[in-house]
Parts: sequence; structure tokens; C-alpha cells
Amino acid sequence: MNNGNPLSQNNSRHLTCPWLIQSTTFIMCVLGIPLSWAWGISGDVMSSIEEKRVIEVHAKDGMRTITLPIYKKAGVTYFSAGVGIMEREASYPQFPLKFVFATKEGPYITLVTISIFDQEGTMILTIPSDHATGPWLFVDLQPDTYTVVALRTNGTSVQQKVTVKENESHVVYFHW
Repeated sequence: MNNGNPLSQNNSRHLTCPWLIQSTTFIMCVLGIPLSWAWGISGDVMSSIEEKRVIEVHAKDGMRTITLPIYKKAGVTYFSAGVGIMEREASYPQFPLKFVFATKEGPYITLVTISIFDQEGTMILTIPSDHATGPWLFVDLQPDTYTVVALRTNGTSVQQKVTVKENESHVVYFHW
């Protein structure tokens, strides 16, 4: 039943356009409009949409600003960076974890899907590859021990145990 909602689950014409949902979410978050105001979005659709805002960081020269999307999903804030020399030299806010994706030979890798599991093996978050557009992924997890699985677009994965401690930052390398 469509009930006039253009994002209704039964209205497949709109569900095949994920950019529409992401673009609308982005614009509404920047403008500060509650997402529930958009087209009368129902709760089940709202639970599948993450919060997306932007973060501005300053380049090393102090004259240029880099604008990156920052996401919040399942209570975890994260963003991706590291594309190009300007992003690699910029200063970023302190996050407990910074994941770095690279081959064993050294070149960086992008578009990695990340799944994070708690100590009991319950998946607490999946970060889709289109949110990991750079070789660095900054993740704000609560202190605890997690299993992190990084999956490349070619289907190969790497798994690591990661312990987050209060007021500490860690760089975790994923090599293929």
C-alpha cells in the first residue's frame, strides 16, 4: 500500500534511487530539518537511514578547507578521508579508531565494507563501501573489544580484534 508516501516500501520506482534518499537526508541534515518531516517518512524507513552531516578540516597550508561527509549510524559516528595529498596532510578531529586500508605492497585501498561485532559476536554496525571512499576510516566507538571485518570489493576480507580504551586513539592497519 503506497499511502501517498513517495518513499513507501511498495513504491519500487523510488527505492531504486538510493541517491534520492541520501541526497535528501544530506540536505535536510545541513538545513537542520527533522528527517521525519520529509514526505511523512514512516518509522521502518527511518530506521534504515543514517544521519549524514559534513565535517570541515583544514589543509596543512591553513588556507583551504576540505568538506567530508560524516555519518552516524547505530549510535556510532564515522567518516572517511585520505584521498589525495591534501586530505592526507589535513588535521582531523580525535576519534578512538583510525582504520587504514592498503595492500601488503603499500598502495592504499578504498571502497571497503566494514562490519563491527561486539564481544558476543553480535554485529553492531556495518559501514558500506560507499561510505569508505578514502583509505582512512575514522570511527568513534565506545571503549570495549570488537572484531572488525574489512571486505574489499573483490570479495577478500581481513579480520582483526580491536580494543578501544578510554581517551586513547589507535591506528589499525588492514592489509591484503
